[in-house]
Amino acid sequence: MKIKIICFLLLFPLFMNSQIKRNEAGVVYYQEVFELEGITQQTIKDLAFEWIAINFNDANHVIKMNTEDKIINKGNIKTSYNWDGIIVDLTNSFDMISEFKDNRLRLTIENIKYKTANSKETEINWDLEPISLDEFKVVMQKLIDDMANSPNRKLMIKILNNPDKLEQHYANGIKARRLLYNSVVPAIEGIGKNLANYISNKSDKNSEW
Repeated sequence: MKIKIICFLLLFPLFMNSQIKRNEAGVVYYQEVFELEGITQQTIKDLAFEWIAINFNDANHVIKMNTEDKIINKGNIKTSYNWDGIIVDLTNSFDMISEFKDNRLRLTIENIKYKTANSKETEINWDLEPISLDEFKVVMQKLIDDMANSPNRKLMIKILNNPDKLEQHYANGIKARRLLYNSVVPAIEGIGKNLANYISNKSDKNSEW
């Protein structure tokens, strides 16, 4: 039961930093521009393709679009966090858009989703501000309304109607989303830094070759 409740709590919003954004539809994505001085567009593209092939096994399988100035590919990374001694493993999937110009790489990561061993693939929903207790109660009530045939419905009603249990459930929700944030966000942002460093380092070696 504990793991199932954790998975429910992970659906709530998280803090985000400057590289994690929302589009007009409210969908979360990551975007960053990297300056790669002295490297041509073609070299940046070639090395990005090479990085994708190395990190996602089969570039031809994961790549959805490949043009002169853009590559779009599917990707996934594994992360985890520790919940009171229980390791929760996450598989995080996403679409990765790499755009190229002379001296510049723009990386966008969107359609970010996570999956645990006990949950279906779920879109990660972050917000600028943490959810308040009153907002938490509203979300819980909506969840209960949508759980007509679920065996967990009575449990959720008891929690909602018990101030002490509700407060604890809320505290667990805050804890869970911070753990998820610390597991997923640095890993997503690390993709861009890893790719940019790979291009920069390999470009230097290619020039020597």
